[in-house]
Amino acid sequence: MIMAVSSSFLKFISLTVVLSCTVKAEVKMFPRRTAYEDGTIMLGGLFDLHHTEGVINNSCSNLLASNLGSLQAMIFAIEKINDNRTFLSNVTLGYELLDYCLQPAIAVEASYELVVKSDHRFSLQNCTSENAFSGHFKEISGVIGPMDSASAIMVSSLLKIAHIPSISSLATSVELSSTLYKHFYRTVSPDSWRASLLADMAQFFNWTYVAAIALDDSFGRYGIWGIEKEANSREKLCIALKKFVPRVDPYDKFKEIVLELKKMENVKVVFFWLYGQFAQSFMEEAVRQGVRGKTWIFTDGTAPTDPFFGHDRFAGLLNGSFGVFHRAARCKEYQKYLVNLAKRNFSGSTHLWWQEYWHNQKNKNTLSGSLEEYFSDENPFISSPYVSYTIDGVYAFAHALHNMYNCKEPHGLLEGGKCPRLQDLKVIGDCLDLYLRNVSFQGLTGTVQFDERGDPLEASYDIVNFKSQFGKGLQGVLIGWWARRSSSKLHLNLPMITWNNQDGFDGIPSSICSKDCKPGERKVTRSSCCWECVDCPIGTISSDGISSNCSQCSEREKPNNERTQCMDLPLNNLKWSDISALIVTCTAALGRKIPENFNEARYIGFAMYIVLLCSAAYYPVVFGLEGCPEQNTREAISTEITKYSLSSVAAIGGAAARVAPVPSSQSSL
Repeated sequence: MIMAVSSSFLKFISLTVVLSCTVKAEVKMFPRRTAYEDGTIMLGGLFDLHHTEGVINNSCSNLLASNLGSLQAMIFAIEKINDNRTFLSNVTLGYELLDYCLQPAIAVEASYELVVKSDHRFSLQNCTSENAFSGHFKEISGVIGPMDSASAIMVSSLLKIAHIPSISSLATSVELSSTLYKHFYRTVSPDSWRASLLADMAQFFNWTYVAAIALDDSFGRYGIWGIEKEANSREKLCIALKKFVPRVDPYDKFKEIVLELKKMENVKVVFFWLYGQFAQSFMEEAVRQGVRGKTWIFTDGTAPTDPFFGHDRFAGLLNGSFGVFHRAARCKEYQKYLVNLAKRNFSGSTHLWWQEYWHNQKNKNTLSGSLEEYFSDENPFISSPYVSYTIDGVYAFAHALHNMYNCKEPHGLLEGGKCPRLQDLKVIGDCLDLYLRNVSFQGLTGTVQFDERGDPLEASYDIVNFKSQFGKGLQGVLIGWWARRSSSKLHLNLPMITWNNQDGFDGIPSSICSKDCKPGERKVTRSSCCWECVDCPIGTISSDGISSNCSQCSEREKPNNERTQCMDLPLNNLKWSDISALIVTCTAALGRKIPENFNEARYIGFAMYIVLLCSAAYYPVVFGLEGCPEQNTREAISTEITKYSLSSVAAIGGAAARVAPVPSSQSSL
């Protein structure tokens, strides 16, 4: 056991030292700001509170209001739990919150700061050990964050070695569902369910030929792979263009992708997995090249609070676009909390960040009227769906801790029904991880419960349509929702949708490679969504134009001129107006006047009269049956009469040959 502990600890120390040195060497540092409050149980927090200055420059830029709202929501939840004397009693939660500016390298450095302050070698021992604890520093028991997938992957590897569980309210990459990230949890559903939503939307609007653009990181790669998996399982969905944007020096790639997308006139729908400054730069390039007529569908990485949504110059490009975000749940208590905090001039551990926010003149100008009006449902501090998911994350830790402190043997979750030993109100990471995996409670976003991969059991999304409003940029309007456990998953309010071509509800874009073939044509397939239409071969038909094969008509049928259906073959019967009928009639009439010049052939003449009589009887029968619906009966009678008539003619010919007088040799003399 001691050797195992030492080995894991050495790995932990080695990794953190290497990562810390790498961060300091490569990342341009910015002033470290933290929010700290002491407590008996400490929770860490990793939030990206600032935009990145540029996709190449690692410095931090403007404050993100929605993410500051999530950070403040964590403090709100902790204070509310501490005020509740019946829940997690005799325990006070504390916090240490750090900003990592949406940069994975800084996120690793920040997480290193959280774990290196306490010695975690002893937390690797057995949970029931009497000597499990020694040391003089308060340990970080759990972490809320990080808020993006790329940072979560790097930080989770570090926290796993330190045996510290983390809960993210925004990291959605499917990669994080791997068992490699055993101590990682999230209150938001993974992108595999969003891929199902996007495919359902494409199927509903008959979008079969779409483009997908993503950042070349875990969030982007697994996002596109998810929609590709859905496309492979559905016959009518093809990814016409799939492009990944590199994190380093992406500007040339932006130009290349936008130019290629502009040339693809059939592609009218674009799935988008870019965020932050990458999304901003891409949209600027699209405006510069004059891209029009595209319907953009944004995912979590791009939020309505991003700067380019507030500029009118992007309205022509993004009007009628969609956003697919995790379902928001408003918390009225949190709104009142922000109003009271504002009345106290935002005093407290987060004061410097609020001061930075109000230092922006644009934010000052929006503060008109009462504080209650300012912190309304439309305010980014409130409207961000990840506020509610952050609060649920804090409560997940609290419920796990509550169950640990109130555990009674033999009902514990450890082997044999044992309860974890708690000394000096401290917890061990592996024990907290075990209890966290078994929490179940009703939160703001629904039932909070995790599966064996740390993912929530529920998945629900809001579908937002962005509409251009002059002077206000783009405004998001809720037009539908999608729920994993709903019998009918996709729900849309179609009359409320504004389309990119500004034709209203009648202007649903047609994002297809090839139109359906007409009846009488067949498909020559180039891909599952692209084909050419060619005429059916002679003798075949196609009734709907959908199939790639044409059907052969039966022997008694032939195609119509359009080759859309088989028609019965017509019967070529004699009519009184036919020339052949007139010739036969005249011949029969003349034949009756031929005199018999030899008595020996009298019976031959009689037979000839019988044949003519049969022939004469044949035509009235045929003409009488013309147009009769019983076609098979007519054919049978005609065939029989013809057979007997021809037989009679043959008999007469043979008899005439036998009785004809042969000239004698004498008569020739």
